[in-house]
Order: sequence, then C-alpha cells, then structure tokens
Amino acid sequence: MKGGLHLWNAGIFLFTSTAILDAFAEHAPEVLSARRAAVDGAEKDLSFTRLKAEPWDKLPDISIDYAVMERAGNLTVVPYGGAWSDLGDWQAVWREGDADEKAVVTTGPATALDCDSTLLQATTGAQQLVGIGLTDIVAVAMPDAVLVAHKDRAQDVKDAVAALKAQGVSQATALPRDYRPWGWYESLVIGPRFQVKRIVVHPGAPL
Repeated sequence: MKGGLHLWNAGIFLFTSTAILDAFAEHAPEVLSARRAAVDGAEKDLSFTRLKAEPWDKLPDISIDYAVMERAGNLTVVPYGGAWSDLGDWQAVWREGDADEKAVVTTGPATALDCDSTLLQATTGAQQLVGIGLTDIVAVAMPDAVLVAHKDRAQDVKDAVAALKAQGVSQATALPRDYRPWGWYESLVIGPRFQVKRIVVHPGAPL
C-alpha cells in the first residue's frame, strides 16, 4: 500500500455485450444459463418485457465482482482522479448535497431551524418536513414511510428494512407507486373495505 501501486475498485466497468457474455460463460455459467432462460421465456406486455419469473428467481445471489471480475484475466484498470460517490447511504447523499453554512442539506419542502450537519429530504410536495435543533441527523420523509437516524448509523437502514420485513410491513418490499405498461397508479387511502387510487394512463394506452 505504501508503494502507491494499489487502486480502489469503484465498481465502474466498461465492456462490450459480447465480452461480458463470454466472461460469464467462462467464469459463472450458472448465472448466464438462468438469465438466458429468463429472457428466452419472456413475454411482451404492451410496452413492457416481462422476464420469466421462475429462472430469474433461481439466479445466484452474487455480484459481478465475485462472479467475473476477480476471475477474469483480460482486465485493464484505469485510475480516475475526479470526484466520485456511489451514494451508497444517506450520509453520502448529505455529503454530496448543496449544504448551507451550517452543513445542512435540504431537499424538497424541508425547513431546518437551528440545525447543524443534518440532511432533511422531503419527497412529496403534500408533506412538509421541519427539523428543529438537530445535529448529525438524517431525516427522510416519503409518502409511505419516514426515516430518522443519526448520520453515523446511516448504513444500518438495511437492518431497519429486515425488521420491517419480519413484521410483514408492506413498505419494506413495495413502493407506493406501481408502474404498469399503460402508466402507473398509487394508493392514496386504504381502509378495511375500500381503497382510493390515483391512476395515470399514458396517452393512447389501454388498461
């Protein structure tokens, strides 16, 4: 490391489709065969292409790094000296945001009062997010859920998702807006015997 001959893998890969298919065929054929079966069994649904679910569900849970890049012998590494962030957690979103003189980043209808080093992100105009006297906090308000966490714990969101899944909470697995070939819909109100939705249909598209 002191020799300066090591680079950090930023996970940015450039390759032709032929080259990456050949690499998977050589180093991870089980991934390639499952993917091909999913594509070969795909069905057209208006403007959507729906992959066949069964072979897709059987794809191994492995990243491209482990499946191919650590095994391939025809790689070239290029150093990059510019700014880069993969926005891997909410602290990274705060760090890359447009901060004020107190290192506070606000997005959407959010207001910070006497806050320091904090991210306030509101994703819908119908909901105001207000922070008062906060320090090193991440607060994200979405239509179906609100996250409040210390910045040092921003990477623990996955633990929160796991806890919600264990409770059977729908927000852990589904987005409030459901996209379809003809447009999208979102649930506004759900009761014991009724549901109110907003439905948007693309021009000329049938339901």
